[in-house]
Amino acid sequence: MRNLVIIGNGFDLAHDLKTSYGDFIAWLIKKYWGKRDSEKKFFDYLDAKNTGYLNEYNVEDLEKTADIINEFLKYKKHIPFKNNFLETILSDYTKNKNWCDIEELYFNELTSFTRFTTPEKLNEDLFKIKEELINYLKEEKKKLKHLQIYSEFFEKIGMNDIILNFNYTNTVKSYLNPDSHFHNLIHIHGNLYNHIDNVIFGYAASHESKKKLIDRKDPEYTKNIKPFLYNLDSNERKLLDFLAIDGDINVIILGHSCGDSDKLILQQIFTHSKVKSIKTCYYENKEHYFQQQINIYKIMDNEACFSRLFPITSSSRMPQKVTDESIKEEFKKNIIDFIKPSN
Repeated sequence: MRNLVIIGNGFDLAHDLKTSYGDFIAWLIKKYWGKRDSEKKFFDYLDAKNTGYLNEYNVEDLEKTADIINEFLKYKKHIPFKNNFLETILSDYTKNKNWCDIEELYFNELTSFTRFTTPEKLNEDLFKIKEELINYLKEEKKKLKHLQIYSEFFEKIGMNDIILNFNYTNTVKSYLNPDSHFHNLIHIHGNLYNHIDNVIFGYAASHESKKKLIDRKDPEYTKNIKPFLYNLDSNERKLLDFLAIDGDINVIILGHSCGDSDKLILQQIFTHSKVKSIKTCYYENKEHYFQQQINIYKIMDNEACFSRLFPITSSSRMPQKVTDESIKEEFKKNIIDFIKPSN
């Protein structure tokens, strides 16, 4: 049995790294408008109103964050960082009280143009946000401290296994022995130290959606579609070659919600004939597991394949930087001890 480990943003969050879109947007607002003389009074007002809330980049209190953003959007005439797409992201948050998937929102804007006159302007805005995201993550990753429970996990991953990392950070790489594991680690979206043009930040459009965009006969419409970007390097090919090798595969998901933005590549994995089992680690409670399994079912769109997913009793919560011993024991029993060396 070979192992395919899927790493998502929840893995970084488990290390207490503030890598969610919400953390990033809060940082971006503060960076551009929190330290300028012309805006200082505004931010002093917000911090006084919210007892230093914005200074802490705290995005857990959804109602309070929405109030801050509403105030901010009223003040936008003074914004020096002109980015309509960022304004779209903020407006979407105030409506839904939840941070959207930026990549999915980008695709929605690309096909509707509620704020943009050209796809070129939308792509320019997305590129600026990508630049800032990379800068933010480079600073955030300096706070990384290893957790023993994950060291134990990666010690079980062998030479014939694959780690598919959807994060831009190198958190998982820091756990691996450089002499034996690095060639088995795939940064499917690139990493912080790639040239920015090689960092994939886009959307996994369906076949039908891709065709509609291509039919518009403007390359700006297809510039950030993930399936096309994957072919600009060999990462997806490494994954497909791994799936083609003889032998059954066990999939372990650490911190990936299995949302729509990665659905096409995940579908190739979840529905592959060699995949015999899927173990998933969820954030905190059965509601998180429940939503994750719904996302997996949507991606598979196949009843027979869905039977490969282990129930919650054989899965595990994600151990966090500060976590109960019971969660560590659950992770050891259901995940670490389940792994059979493949080499």
